[in-house]
Amino acid sequence: MRVPITLDPEDRFRDEVRGDAEFWLGNRARHAWRVRGEDSDSREVLVFEFDDPLNAIGF
Repeated sequence: MRVPITLDPEDRFRDEVRGDAEFWLGNRARHAWRVRGEDSDSREVLVFEFDDPLNAIGF
């Protein structure tokens, strides 16, 4: 299951969002997960892929 998060370079909270996501993944994810980055219209898109759908729902 995939969960995309778009980070706008103008958003002053983008680093906080990224940090919260990384904390959750390291402390709550039950099974394997991956993160890949993409660029879309000068925005950074983080795509989180979870092997366990319950992780995606909890995320």
